[in-house]
Amino acid sequence: MKKVKTDDGSFTFYSEEFNQHYHTLAGGFGEALEKHVRPSLAYFEDGVVILDFCFGLGYNSFVALKKAEDKGISFRVIAIENDLKIIQELRNLDLGEYDPIKKRFLKVIDLEPKKKDGVFIYETKDITLLIGDAEKSLPLLSEFSRKIGVVYFDPFSRSVCPQLWDEIVFRQIFSCMGDSSILTTYSCSKVVRRAMENAGFNVIDGPVFGRKAPGTIAYKGELKISEELEK
Repeated sequence: MKKVKTDDGSFTFYSEEFNQHYHTLAGGFGEALEKHVRPSLAYFEDGVVILDFCFGLGYNSFVALKKAEDKGISFRVIAIENDLKIIQELRNLDLGEYDPIKKRFLKVIDLEPKKKDGVFIYETKDITLLIGDAEKSLPLLSEFSRKIGVVYFDPFSRSVCPQLWDEIVFRQIFSCMGDSSILTTYSCSKVVRRAMENAGFNVIDGPVFGRKAPGTIAYKGELKISEELEK
């Protein structure tokens, strides 16, 4: 993997396997904040459960947890990632204000994992990392059924990872989300949105960042808008 500096000073990596960067070159942390975290802030209630689907370098979680901690909100993060090596790359990155949160995640992967159905589970009281194929990790979310309030859906694009954008994946995630919950993603593909709608989501345009097209916001219940998002 090749390390690449983005326009906001944060680093991303280029995956030769998928022929894509992990983040938009307009900014790794900027993308996390604008496309994922800001739209979900209204769902940050004490004890919020966040699912980071395709964790990568963890920027979505790091920005979200910094916001939650600044507001004194307790949280639980469940992160799904297939490649432990990309998380290990965090050891070589200085993330500035997010460094303390990064170190907490690195401590988690230093623990002895459990293994279930081919998935390695690294866990503390507020962080669960599921390392393995996403299709095998999703069924392990059953213990959080109807408890997940926020989902950051961030796989590589549908052109290279079509199986992760399938309706069955969205149905599995939908079933684990609470009655009032939100999913954010960078994609605005009509095929992806149709799969989301078929799974039960309401779908609207998300913010624009790093490209001309918007992202997508998918939600259950009545959409809640953060005052910070409206500014």
